[in-house]
Amino acid sequence: MRAYVLGAGASCPIYPLGGGLFAAIDEYVRSRGPLIHRFDYQKDWPKLKEFLCSGANPLLCQAYRSGNIEQIFTVLDLAESLFSDSQISMLKASAAQEEAEAAVAKHRSFGSEVKEYRDVRMKLLWAMESYFLHRNHLDKQSYACPKWEVLRRFGKLLESGDIVITFNYDSTIERVLLDQEKWAPGDGYGTDLVFQQNQYDKTRVDFPPSMVKVLHLHGAIGWYSKPTFSPAFQPSAEGGGAIPREALSPARWKPK
Repeated sequence: MRAYVLGAGASCPIYPLGGGLFAAIDEYVRSRGPLIHRFDYQKDWPKLKEFLCSGANPLLCQAYRSGNIEQIFTVLDLAESLFSDSQISMLKASAAQEEAEAAVAKHRSFGSEVKEYRDVRMKLLWAMESYFLHRNHLDKQSYACPKWEVLRRFGKLLESGDIVITFNYDSTIERVLLDQEKWAPGDGYGTDLVFQQNQYDKTRVDFPPSMVKVLHLHGAIGWYSKPTFSPAFQPSAEGGGAIPREALSPARWKPK
């Protein structure tokens, strides 16, 4: 067994570096024209950028100037985390009416203070998701182009039992290894996952075992903390919830 570490930028130039990701998303959103996909691209996006660079929060302003989307999310995520803590404190408040009312008042006050932070965070997440869905479509069309060749050559060097530790947010190495029949999502991330056709069709989808495991130490775009299913959905698999196979996005699926 051998372990390989892919540092940040291993998937460049297929995907931009972290410092260029916001600019890539910005270009994508502005190119979409009049479009409403959970938010109004033409109206809400300029307001989002104005909030980031307004100077009201110097940390956000500096992160925006540097174009580092991770730093932007660091500030926005902190606001979201503090809001959640405030909500928990309110729920834990004593049954005494006076204490409970004070906790509710504090939560509402803080909620109004961070409302714009939370709104901007959600719209930025939506924009990023839309960008990667679009890129996923383009990747399927461009997979044969030369910019993938370095990763394809690397994939050919891997043997059964090898592990790839990656600090990249994308699924480029999974695409390559899936195409080379060395990886599959069922167990390829180091844990057993159960897949089904989609959120409505409970037909189980099985994959061959992975020769190579891919470990994303920082997580990855396309991973969801909880899939969104219809109210009537009941997983058919034993143990744990089933995951729709479109929740991940490698080059193409090769179920058994």
